[in-house]
Amino acid sequence: MIERAVKRDETIFVPQIVLCELVSVLSFAYRFKREAIAGFLHQLRRGAQLVVEGAEEVKRATDAYAAGRGDFAAPQHIAK
Repeated sequence: MIERAVKRDETIFVPQIVLCELVSVLSFAYRFKREAIAGFLHQLRRGAQLVVEGAEEVKRATDAYAAGRGDFAAPQHIAK
């Protein structure tokens, strides 16, 4: 999808809820570390073809998450 957007010089809108789900999947299903997830979120936010909903809010949330002071919403059905 991203490659197609690049070829067509289009942008892709990324809602914040998608980022919350992405963090949940990367952390719970794939066991990525917080630092790696935060780095990926920063890269997504800076992507030329992506328009992240509330980009400045996402930046602040990602900075807090990387520092261990914040978290992204996790689905209620995931048992801890």
